Amino acid sequence: MNVFEGWKVTSPYGYRSDPFTGGRVFHTGIDLVKYHKYPIPAFVGGVVLFAGEGVAGTGFGGYGNVVALRDEKGHVHCYCHLDSVAARKGLTISKGDIIGYQGTTGRSTGSHLHYEIRAKDAPSYGYGSHVDPGEYLEQYYENSEEDEDSMTIKADDWVWKQIYNILGAAYNEGKIDWQWCQKVLDRTLTAWEYTHVLAVIEARTKGVDVDSENPAAVAPDQRRK
Repeated sequence: MNVFEGWKVTSPYGYRSDPFTGGRVFHTGIDLVKYHKYPIPAFVGGVVLFAGEGVAGTGFGGYGNVVALRDEKGHVHCYCHLDSVAARKGLTISKGDIIGYQGTTGRSTGSHLHYEIRAKDAPSYGYGSHVDPGEYLEQYYENSEEDEDSMTIKADDWVWKQIYNILGAAYNEGKIDWQWCQKVLDRTLTAWEYTHVLAVIEARTKGVDVDSENPAAVAPDQRRK
C-alpha cells in the first residue's frame, strides 16, 4: 500500500544530511511535494490541537506554520511549513478535509510539506516521540478497513437475528414450516422468499388459509395445535 501515492517524496523518514549544515541528522518526518500553495488534505481524521506559527518552546520551533491534529489512537499528525493554515484549534477534522496549503515557512529550503507523526500529545505536542509516517499510516488504514468490515458483519448478524425472531415466532404459532427458520440459520433465505413467507404469516394471522401449493404453507392437518 502506497499511502503517499501522487506525492513526490523529497526526503524520507530517517537519517539524512542536514540541508543547512550538511551534517548527519535524523529526519523526524517525511517531506512531500505537490506544488506551492497546494491544498493539503488530512491523511486521517482527528481533533486539531494546534494551528498557527510554530515558535520556540511550542514543540514546533522552526516548523513555520503548522496544523497538528490528534487521531483516535492518540497520535499527533503534524503538517508543517505551510504557506497558510485552514483549520483552527478545537476543530474536528475528517480525512480529506483541507488543513492548509503547501509552503516554505520556518526553517525550509523550498516549498514542501513536512509531515510528521508523534506517538503522544504531551509535553510540547509529543516532540521527540516521532514514528515512521508511512508505516503508521499503512497500519492505521488497514485497521480502519478491518473495523469497517467488523461493523458490517455485526450489522449483518443483527439483521439475520431479527428475521429469525420473526420467523421463529411464526413457527411456534404453527403458521410456517421449520424449513424457513433453517434457511435463516443457514443464511440462504433470499429476499423474495422472506417477503413470500411474511405474506403467508400475515394471511394466517388474519385466519386466511393459503394455497396448499404455496411453498411456505403448512397443510392444515400438519399445523401445530
